[in-house]
Order: sequence, then structure tokens, then C-alpha cells
Amino acid sequence: MRDLVTAHGPFVSIHLPPGAAWRVWGILRHSLDVDDATMATLDRALASGAGPDGRSLVVAQTRLLVDASPAWWPPALVARVSDLPYLLPLAPRLGVRALVGGRETGRELFDRFLAGHVEGLAACAAALSAGRVEALVVQPDLLGDRQVWVGGTHRDEVYADSATPRAAGLPPNRQRADEALPMAALAAGAEVLVSDDVTLADGVGVLLR
Repeated sequence: MRDLVTAHGPFVSIHLPPGAAWRVWGILRHSLDVDDATMATLDRALASGAGPDGRSLVVAQTRLLVDASPAWWPPALVARVSDLPYLLPLAPRLGVRALVGGRETGRELFDRFLAGHVEGLAACAAALSAGRVEALVVQPDLLGDRQVWVGGTHRDEVYADSATPRAAGLPPNRQRADEALPMAALAAGAEVLVSDDVTLADGVGVLLR
């Protein structure tokens, strides 16, 4: 997914649950405001439906950038057209339930996160912009539709307010936090995870380097 950091939008993000058939996409496609070439790319990719594991696609300017099974399924079908891709359904889960029979490395990361992390939108945005994040952990339901500011085209620079990027000479660009924070983490080489069992302020936390 790191190739997405250098790709140019707008991005179409589609996340379908297991078993979603072509007819589901046939209904969903009418909600998207995209050009004919982009729609043709999506139609070709989704001709076989979602399959038994669900389907996650990200398309930008007719390029199919992601075609994978989601790591978890949102409560509803997702179809977005936005400046940044929506990648959270592709992020592995972090939590006790996710670690039953899981890898020791995942358990170690969970323990480290519980032992010491920063949480809250402002603090996490500052840590990401400073390049100090090893892992970003998001609770999608709690993060909701909160927004952050991206510093111009610098996807690794996110802010909780518009004054900070302006002071740095960067035109502030308002984006959804559930799109901008994962992109900033990927740009900084950090992991992106979804939380199972911890409650975080604003639905977001980071493990610092």
C-alpha cells in the first residue's frame, strides 16, 4: 500500500463484505460521481463480485492500485470518492481477540502499545508530522467523520488545526481523519492498525518511536 503515497487522486475506495454479488455493485455504482473510464475500470475489476473473503479496491485515474481482501468488514458497504483513499478496512486488527493464536510479534506490539502510547487527534497528528510514529492505531467508530488539516501536498504532515500549516507556509487542506491519518502513517513508514480492545481519545492513538 505504500505505493499509494505517491499516487494522485481523486481516489475511489470500495470495500465490499463477503458474498457481495455483482448486483450489489450494480446498485452501489450509481452513487459514485466518477468519469466513464474510471467506472469501466471498476466494472471490470468487480465483474466477479466480492468473493468469500470480501473485496477492497482503490482506483485512481483509471489505475487499479489495490485489489485485496479486507482485513475486517465495516458495518456497511463503503464507496467513497475523495482526495485520499480510505484504507482502514485493509489494516490488521490490534487487540486481545486479534491475538488469539496470533503471532508473537503482534502480541509484543500490543503490549508495548498498552504500556505507553499517545492518544487524541491533536497529539497523534503532531507525532505523525514529526515522524515519530512507529504504529498508528484507529478505532473507526470513535474516530467517525472527524477532520484534520493536511499541509498542502505533504501527506506526511497532518494537523488538528489550520493555523499551524499556515504558519509553516503550507496551504491547509481539510480532509477526513480516517483517510489522512493512515496516509500520513504510510508516508512515514509506520504501521496502520485497527483497535479491538482499547478505548482511545478521539478514536486514535500512536506508538512512538
